[in-house]
Amino acid sequence: MNEPADDIEVMPANDAAESITAERPNVGASAEAEANTSNVPDSPTFSVSTSDDPLAALAASGPSRRQRRRRQRVFLLAILAIVAISAVALSTGAIDMKANPNTLAIRPSFLFEQMVRDAQLSNHPTFQVSEFEVDDEMMEMLRGVDCLETVIIDRGKVTDASVAVLASLPNLQHLRLRESPITDLGLSALAESRSLIQLNLPQAKCTKAGVAELAKLPQLRMLRLGAPGLGNDVTRELERMPRLRAIHLIGVPVTNSGLKTLAGLPHLESLYLDDAAVTEAGWMWLFENHPELHIHINQRHHDRDPQSHTHHD
Repeated sequence: MNEPADDIEVMPANDAAESITAERPNVGASAEAEANTSNVPDSPTFSVSTSDDPLAALAASGPSRRQRRRRQRVFLLAILAIVAISAVALSTGAIDMKANPNTLAIRPSFLFEQMVRDAQLSNHPTFQVSEFEVDDEMMEMLRGVDCLETVIIDRGKVTDASVAVLASLPNLQHLRLRESPITDLGLSALAESRSLIQLNLPQAKCTKAGVAELAKLPQLRMLRLGAPGLGNDVTRELERMPRLRAIHLIGVPVTNSGLKTLAGLPHLESLYLDDAAVTEAGWMWLFENHPELHIHINQRHHDRDPQSHTHHD
């Protein structure tokens, strides 16, 4: 069964004339037929209402041709909008097609830029990235974001090239760079900061010469540092920073003599040593002579530590 037409079609005038002419009966033949059928009773006449036909009612209540065309146009415009947005994102580098061939990934540089803009607009003092890797090119975007007081980069490899940008932030107080191989050159540039209080470089590549540069930081109070090139002699450089209140050395083979050097800092309150070379006798000396210090040995309290307490996650 063919679907009922939605609209009534009007036959053109010329076609109608031709149809009437073609179908006009012969007058004589018509009279003869009428005489022969004069005795035949009239046939009953039936009228069909479209309201009684469910298919006709359904057709009448369905969308019109104009409505279907309008829906097609709206659908086409939506597809074109999606294509346009994707093209803009690809051209600006916001979408990384190489990250995963089966998915579209937002480029880290685009995310970083958005975070910088948000920090500027909201004047937010904390900037932290832990979801994606950061590089030196991204770090350049932080130049001039003077509202920042805390910068924490937990993924990526920020090198010495970015340290000057960080040192130029006038209100920077807390800096943490994980996975970043900062060398003596970077520490020398960082020493230009006038506001830095807390420095955390757990994967640095510096030597004691670079650590010595940190003595130029007038506000430095907390230092967390790990570098395979550091030895017990770095404690002599830290001795020149009497304002330090907290020290955490990672993978530095501090000996008994180095422990005594660090314990002599006048304002020291907390000392954490991971993988140190201190003997049991050295620890006993520390607990007896400096019970006021908060000590962690390989991230845990010593059994004899008078400051021992339970840490909660």
